[in-house]
Amino acid sequence: MTTATKNEVGFAANGLPWTLVYDFNALCSIEEALGETLGRLTDLSSPTRARTVFRVGLEHHHGVMTDAEAGAIIQDIGVEKAGELIGYAFQLAFPDPAETEDGGSAKPAPRRRVKKAETSPAR
Repeated sequence: MTTATKNEVGFAANGLPWTLVYDFNALCSIEEALGETLGRLTDLSSPTRARTVFRVGLEHHHGVMTDAEAGAIIQDIGVEKAGELIGYAFQLAFPDPAETEDGGSAKPAPRRRVKKAETSPAR
């Protein structure tokens, strides 16, 4: 069973609940672990790359883990399911602006002008 909230995708593996999160820090960790920029991040054709991306997504909620531990979770749910979970978590973390509630407007809300309080001279 897969559940999702804001930027998180929950699932069960090996009889335990797990949560994937891809926030800014996770992206930095993936770059460091793979030794490359995010341009190829979605290329999960290599089992090693897929396992690393999966592991980093788990660490936000589950602490530092080894590639072998992440691999055991992938083994339990299957490689295809792991890829689907990664893709879904990335969609939640970085939604298409056209699909966001406000239409993806990058324009900030207008600032309200606050009138300076009139002060009376001190007596």
